[in-house]
Amino acid sequence: MSSLPRARTHVHTAEFARVAERIFEVTDLTSRLNSLPYNSTEERAALHAKIFGRPLPESVRVLPPFHTDCGLNTEFGEDVFVNHGCAFYDRGGLRIGGGVMLGPRVTLITSDHPVPPEDRRAFTEEAPVVLEDGVWLGVGVTVLPGVTIGRDSVVGAGAVVTRDVPAGALVTGVAASVRRRW
Repeated sequence: MSSLPRARTHVHTAEFARVAERIFEVTDLTSRLNSLPYNSTEERAALHAKIFGRPLPESVRVLPPFHTDCGLNTEFGEDVFVNHGCAFYDRGGLRIGGGVMLGPRVTLITSDHPVPPEDRRAFTEEAPVVLEDGVWLGVGVTVLPGVTIGRDSVVGAGAVVTRDVPAGALVTGVAASVRRRW
């Protein structure tokens, strides 16, 4: 796992109620975004600004459909390409460097639930995801909370990235295995 610290949020609080409100608001905004004709450039830009809390750099391309749970915690560099069907869960912070390319159905996750059964419905845990400049994620890649993918690295199709990736590396594969039992 990554060495980045995780923040813990109790879901039965007024603070989390505000988070849930934002999730519902952004779900509405992204559904409107995804129903627009792609050539509706001005309307698309206006919705992106509402979703992300500021206008996107002109060189950023986000192809529909696109989904995010918050939007306000995503930072884009220049010349970023986000292909069809990507999903960003950015409550823990998401930084996408310049020249990053995301293949179809890439999922970037910065929040999840703790493993112990008694904590799963009571808490969420957040940790940032960082994609440094020049990263390319293939189709169907999933990046988990707290992971940094180094400059110019490539992650092959279908990989689930659970650990930091050094700069200039090619990583591939999915390996699900029993880690522990309770």
